[in-house]
Amino acid sequence: MPKLFVCITVDDVSAARHFLLAVAREFSFAIEVIEDGIIFDASGLERLIGGPERVARRVQDSLDKLGVAGHIALADTADAAMLLARGGRDKVMVNSPRNFTSLSLDGLDIERDTLNVLGDLGIANIGELLAIPRDELSQRYGRDFDRVIKRIEQR
Repeated sequence: MPKLFVCITVDDVSAARHFLLAVAREFSFAIEVIEDGIIFDASGLERLIGGPERVARRVQDSLDKLGVAGHIALADTADAAMLLARGGRDKVMVNSPRNFTSLSLDGLDIERDTLNVLGDLGIANIGELLAIPRDELSQRYGRDFDRVIKRIEQR
């Protein structure tokens, strides 16, 4: 069965935490509070509600009822949902190759030195990073790059 994760990020998580938890509990018991929002496992909701777009709409409706503004992202892994919510320009994003590859590398949980090296190489987003042969990056710059690529590919 395919997995589906929802991430909601907000500007002021301390003020919205109670509301975010209330929304997440409408849809799931598997909830994780993160630095700038919340992630929850929404797997199986597609059978009850419809596809990811309909799930996103229902989550958005719940947030609207509570007066909470934020970014909502749905993806097949928690990491991908978090990246999309943090890096997406749209209020609601559903994982797609186009949405994912256009994301900035700044949203990744990687060392600042690694980001600096990638920036020096002219690599600014996930798509540009994935276009470089994996072996070449790992051999030249070390295992941290291999770990970053593996994490991205797990999306």
